[in-house]
Amino acid sequence: MLLTACGGGAPIPAEDLLLRIETGASDVSLGAAFPLTVVRVWKSDLVPQAWSDEALAPLRVRLIDMQRREQGDHTEERRRYHGYAFATGVVQVPAPEFRAVPKRGGLERRVRGNALELRVTSALDPADPGDVELPGGALTSPFPWAIAATTAALLLAIAALAIRRRHHRPVREPVVEEVEPAPRPDEIALRRIEELRARPAGDHAEEFVAMLRAYLAERFDMRTRELTSPELAAIPTDSAQRELLGALLRDYDLVLYARHEPSPAAGARMLDAAAEFVRRSA
Repeated sequence: MLLTACGGGAPIPAEDLLLRIETGASDVSLGAAFPLTVVRVWKSDLVPQAWSDEALAPLRVRLIDMQRREQGDHTEERRRYHGYAFATGVVQVPAPEFRAVPKRGGLERRVRGNALELRVTSALDPADPGDVELPGGALTSPFPWAIAATTAALLLAIAALAIRRRHHRPVREPVVEEVEPAPRPDEIALRRIEELRARPAGDHAEEFVAMLRAYLAERFDMRTRELTSPELAAIPTDSAQRELLGALLRDYDLVLYARHEPSPAAGARMLDAAAEFVRRSA
């Protein structure tokens, strides 16, 4: 992910919320990659929801890069994809929804992007699909049935001899090795949280956030390295878990970016909240 906090480039639309899907063509080939871009714009006093590629279904997409820039009090996020369609005919992508909440509280804002309609054609001409090819080429001579029958009889005799010898061998008990099961993601996270209690929050904040990203990636089977704190907080499906995670990330953002050093008691409460979130989401 490429983050650019400076201005530059084309002016960002002065919209509170904007979602636009751009593609370079309306006619695409079945299973062939075509360019697809998702542009989101939001005002700086809003917290956007995490983007999900599922909003582009029934298309399949592969992320090429993501750029984010700011101009004035607006932020623009631009995601470039390779898109793929796997059904011929007219394929429609419903208009996706973009939601955000004010940072200082208030009603949720919503806006819909544009729908897509693509005409998907096959690379093969249905009127002239070509000759049917047999695997390994066409047969040029009659099949040698006599040789095949002799070979099969010989193989059966060898197999019967091997089975007879095997029956005369002493039966050995299989050796079973006990393998200790690998620790679960929540067990790893809880153990690491307890280890961090010996250090103040200012010293372990970066390690804690890295541990939390690793736990979320394992628990929810998704990439978390490129996500911002608000996007991370939107991952859990349970609202109570989202609220607990969001408060925890805000506390550690203050430590990381505002150089806030909580008291030992406050730091302990932050780690208590982290352990409670891990136990609830496990």
